[in-house]
Amino acid sequence: MKQKSRRELLHTLSAVALSVGGFSNSAGAVRSDRADPKPSQQTETVTRFQQSAKLAADDGDEFDLFGSSVGLSDDGTTAVIGAHGDTVRNHGEAGTAYVFQRSDDKWEQQQRLRADDAGAANGFGTSVALSGNATTAVVGTIQSDSNGGTDASVYIFERSADSWHQQQKLLPAGGDGAFAQAAAVSGDGETVFVGSRAADPNGKLSGAGYVFEHSGEGWQQTLTPDDGGAEDRFGEAVAISRDGQTALSGAFWDNDPHGERGGSAYVFEKSEVTLTSTPTSTDTGDDVGPGFGIGTAVAGLGAGVYLLTQRLANSNTERD
Repeated sequence: MKQKSRRELLHTLSAVALSVGGFSNSAGAVRSDRADPKPSQQTETVTRFQQSAKLAADDGDEFDLFGSSVGLSDDGTTAVIGAHGDTVRNHGEAGTAYVFQRSDDKWEQQQRLRADDAGAANGFGTSVALSGNATTAVVGTIQSDSNGGTDASVYIFERSADSWHQQQKLLPAGGDGAFAQAAAVSGDGETVFVGSRAADPNGKLSGAGYVFEHSGEGWQQTLTPDDGGAEDRFGEAVAISRDGQTALSGAFWDNDPHGERGGSAYVFEKSEVTLTSTPTSTDTGDDVGPGFGIGTAVAGLGAGVYLLTQRLANSNTERD
């Protein structure tokens, strides 16, 4: 292959240049019949993320694990941050969740959220979620009570004016020690979806998902999982669309379609008549590697949905 001369290479490279900062660029035509082309300068303004703050608890200490779980409102002005290793009333690793509020480009800690029955090793703050309208906070635990119980739980906090109050404690039917490892809440705070990757409804570590809907003055569990496979670990990560029509859950040890622990993620859509599940297609022709589905998020519109470990084997519609 004919090698380009140094002069030709310089002419080629002069066609495009980008500033280190990423805010301006220059472009020029590759030389054709003019000896010394001069690139025309074009400057444009672009947007990019820049760090604007670093948040920390006002009573933070070593091994608090502050930042192990986070949630953010739709408008980006309210944040809830879990610290499930925090010591509360001499109870080690009882856990705390912190609410921060942004005003005039300044973040300030608004309130500490703690379980009313906080106990040692509860791990309150293992998972957190915040509704899009910043009126409902969901906080998960490793175990649920101060008496050393092994069943995990989820606590619901609601905001009134500038104060947060615990409203409800959610538990799965029949108990589930892995409940609350992942949680999501709708944009309006009316529906909560909780993942439990180690639940055993369909074999050891098959995983489960639980949906709770706000009804009247209380919360009602509307559905529980009824299908799945052993060691799928469904519920490792969960997300809910804001409009309540679409939900997503990861099953990162699922063996179908890529073999042992290839992983998958399942999309669920809400229907007035029936519930349908749609496994996301992972067959791209490439090896996606182990653990597909270990983290999920649904962009835009955030609200709860009826959702579970259903794999309606022959009735699924697989999407491209």
